[in-house]
Amino acid sequence: MTIESIIRFYALLSVGAIASAAAFGLAWYRTSRRMRALETLLSGQSDTTRIDAELDDMRQRLDGFGENLERVTGGQDFLVRMVSERHPGARSRATEQARAVTPH
Repeated sequence: MTIESIIRFYALLSVGAIASAAAFGLAWYRTSRRMRALETLLSGQSDTTRIDAELDDMRQRLDGFGENLERVTGGQDFLVRMVSERHPGARSRATEQARAVTPH
């Protein structure tokens, strides 16, 4: 064996070691990133945040629905009051008819 063949051998060996170290480092980085994402998913942090946002949205929609329902109820009360003022017997006739139809 000559010195040149020994140098070539060690050069190839060092290139192989550097390539394998780089590949191992890349694999380690990707695995750790995936593990962090999996831990976050399993701990429920992302689900909790999403669920909280959906609950807030639902609360806002229910509040809006409640406000609209109050407006409709107020309008209905107003109409009933107006009809009963203009036609005092209309309300009593409607209740009499409802009582007559209802079987006991």
